[in-house]
Amino acid sequence: MHSLYYRGYGQVRELYLEDNQMGDPSLVLQAPNITISRTDIIKNFQKALNLFANEGIRKRFMVINFSKGTYIIGGYVYIPNKYQRQIPNYDYFYDSNLDRLIPIEPLPDGRVSFAICSDGRYIICAGGHTYMNVALKSVYMFDTEESIWIRLPDLPAPTSGAGIAFHNDSIHLLGGFDIILNRSVVHGEYIVLNLKNTDQNWIRRTEIVPGRARPLLLIVPDPHNPNETAIYSAGGYDIDSSHKPHSVTRLEYYNERFERWEFMDTIENLQLEYGLSYTNNKLNVMANDIRLQQYDFRTRKWTKSIVNNVLKKNNNSLL
Repeated sequence: MHSLYYRGYGQVRELYLEDNQMGDPSLVLQAPNITISRTDIIKNFQKALNLFANEGIRKRFMVINFSKGTYIIGGYVYIPNKYQRQIPNYDYFYDSNLDRLIPIEPLPDGRVSFAICSDGRYIICAGGHTYMNVALKSVYMFDTEESIWIRLPDLPAPTSGAGIAFHNDSIHLLGGFDIILNRSVVHGEYIVLNLKNTDQNWIRRTEIVPGRARPLLLIVPDPHNPNETAIYSAGGYDIDSSHKPHSVTRLEYYNERFERWEFMDTIENLQLEYGLSYTNNKLNVMANDIRLQQYDFRTRKWTKSIVNNVLKKNNNSLL
């Protein structure tokens, strides 16, 4: 039986459960305009983390790779000899040309589980919660050219673990979870902020059902009409009454004409540890950098890789 104080999935766990090891990134993203090779991305990423390890123990931070280097953002600092957590004094940028880790102004509040994305210049960080599990509704935009954080209008309500997309000067946020006492409760709210209209606040659109946290939110050229955009939601997770997460295996499309989400297909055998990505009108399901299956938005058909077929055959043989 769980203690009354057992923290729900996605929340920062109890202090006595902390270890003295550097944390792994909660999320690793690539800027959409990145031009360097995969080999160089990995090299920069590894150098950044190696240098970052000298700056103390950081937990639940996010990483975004750019052509010019790697940004390390958010999370909290753990000081083992004092059994304390604290807000970071700095976030960091690894400059690949200088081969240096450069301190930058930190994302406020020492937050974790925030939504994060980039358009290639700006990095958007929305919501999340503190290491004390206080939910946040503040939104910030980091200008990578000026190296400053810009405060944007707050979310209508605090949320963590939302899916996020930044397209045509508009920020889209989908799903996430609320912290209610010690529980993490997912929702399906869909909200949009137009940065061009400075007098306008967040606008609510039709929520997605069932609710989910960390869906991949895509705003991409419509495969059948390249002059238009299409909005998709893929995957994510739900959290049951025993605090356990379960994959949401749905691929859905937002019909802007009728203002509703429409089911497209099932993402078979989707596991929590799998990654989802989008390239050239295709949704990729990845495990350890291996593509297991791919969905073509033009044909609306799945293609399974040879690796996935072998894994499935081996798993079936054990039944």
